[in-house]
Amino acid sequence: MARYRMWAGSTAPLLSAMAAVEASLQIVSRSRRVARLQENLRFFHSRLPQRPEIVSHPSTPVTSIYPSHSKQTAALNRFLRRAKIFPSFIHYLNGPPGGFLRLAIQSEHRPSDLRSLAHAVSESFSD
Repeated sequence: MARYRMWAGSTAPLLSAMAAVEASLQIVSRSRRVARLQENLRFFHSRLPQRPEIVSHPSTPVTSIYPSHSKQTAALNRFLRRAKIFPSFIHYLNGPPGGFLRLAIQSEHRPSDLRSLAHAVSESFSD
């Protein structure tokens, strides 16, 4: 035990090296996810109509949609359901009467998912 006194009570060097490798792999993986998320945000945001009811910015993953009247809410609901997207409208006490929709874009979303979502939102505001 005297020969290995510097390792007494600490993690073995091999385990420390393995942990360092795993940590670096996690950092690379995380940076790829961040890059994928940023690409998804640019992709989605570029396909949304520019309307006052849609609050979106390409640097944030959250988009809020505030329909101004019940017909817009019904149209948004209808077009999203046609795209097999089932919205959960948020209803606050002093919020819009039909509620509003908050969308969170993630790195795991496929371009086809984002395309159909943006298309459904655009179609619901086309009239």
